[in-house]
Amino acid sequence: MIVHNGDDPPLKISQVRVEQYERRIYFTAPAAPRLYYGDEKLGAPEYDYAKLFQKDARPAPAELGPEQMNSAYTGRPDERPWSERHPVVLWVAIIVAVLTLGAVALRSMKTAVPSNDPAS
Repeated sequence: MIVHNGDDPPLKISQVRVEQYERRIYFTAPAAPRLYYGDEKLGAPEYDYAKLFQKDARPAPAELGPEQMNSAYTGRPDERPWSERHPVVLWVAIIVAVLTLGAVALRSMKTAVPSNDPAS
């Protein structure tokens, strides 16, 4: 254990004792409950279980086994707009549009007939 005291005199720690609180989770579950986690876009679940909970005199304990990877898991679909998923297509379209407009402008400058109108 490292204690950062800054400019204060060092603490006189004679012993350290680790304590851990027992946590209990009550739920109505099938014989083999499964706990899924890891989706960073999901918020904390909200259940009405606390309102409907009735403490059982003899609850059955359940233990979670070791972590196992879910082979059926598929990640969330890419929710970005199409243009952000394929930026190359957008840039190619912009370059083609600029080149097309440039070609049309050059062509119109070459084919323009000078006017011999004395009023202009």
